[in-house]
Amino acid sequence: MMLFISGLVYSNRKIDFSVSFFIKRFLRLVVPVYIFLTLYFVLAMGLKYFSGINLGITSEHIIGSYTLMGGIGYVWIIRVFLLIALLTPFLMKIEQRLGDLALIIFITVLSLLLTLAVDLGIGINNVFVNTMLYYAVGYSVPFIVGLRIMRTDITHFKRLLLLVATIMVLFCVIRTTQTGITSLLNIQGSKYPPQAYFLFYGLLMSLVCYAICFYTKIGKYTNAICRFIGSNTIWIYLYHIPLVQITKILSLHWSLRYVISYVLAVAICYVQVYIIEKLRKYNDRKIYKYLQG
Repeated sequence: MMLFISGLVYSNRKIDFSVSFFIKRFLRLVVPVYIFLTLYFVLAMGLKYFSGINLGITSEHIIGSYTLMGGIGYVWIIRVFLLIALLTPFLMKIEQRLGDLALIIFITVLSLLLTLAVDLGIGINNVFVNTMLYYAVGYSVPFIVGLRIMRTDITHFKRLLLLVATIMVLFCVIRTTQTGITSLLNIQGSKYPPQAYFLFYGLLMSLVCYAICFYTKIGKYTNAICRFIGSNTIWIYLYHIPLVQITKILSLHWSLRYVISYVLAVAICYVQVYIIEKLRKYNDRKIYKYLQG
């Protein structure tokens, strides 16, 4: 959904192949993460040495997190954002050249080829292929659809939603036939790297959420909330990391952990954005733009 939203953001922009575009995207993604990681690791060390609370942070976690190659286990999505940022101009060109049906065929074939390659173990032991290429190809799918949706009317949207839902049903039937009905719930099993079942599940849910926000009465009452969340996905995501870990330490039920982590992450981000907006009235420092979004 985060990649789908990224596609929405870029859908009405001009294609830009300039070096400055890539530099701006790099800084816009990396600076907030580095700010958060630094504060997070300082806090973790403070808790460990002054209160005895150990979050299990090691030097390997720190190095892996700053390089976006593992670490605390959540910053990998930033690596994906960087990969898609590099591909954005090319993906925009591809999306503009495809009709609705051609686009569905393209992302379906792309997803299936990726799934086949993973199933065959092609490049699994190669760091570049397994952590870069596969993720770049897989997450291009929701990004391309996000690019298309903002320029799609209700009739074409319904058609696109029906096609994606139909393909998802077919995937479910094939999956049930091959590995049993319990495998339908194992969506995470197709996530690292992203494969067809996970991609189309995420795409279908993203389209449903989009429809609720823009084509139903519910959307009229939740539009402001959705816009805030959609505009601040990175910081909300970053804040959910320590909340997930804290609720895990407290051994709370997963459903309660989900609610607490999500609500508090949004609330903390809201307070941060509110403070930044107030500060900007007095002086608009460059660092402020990295504390929102």
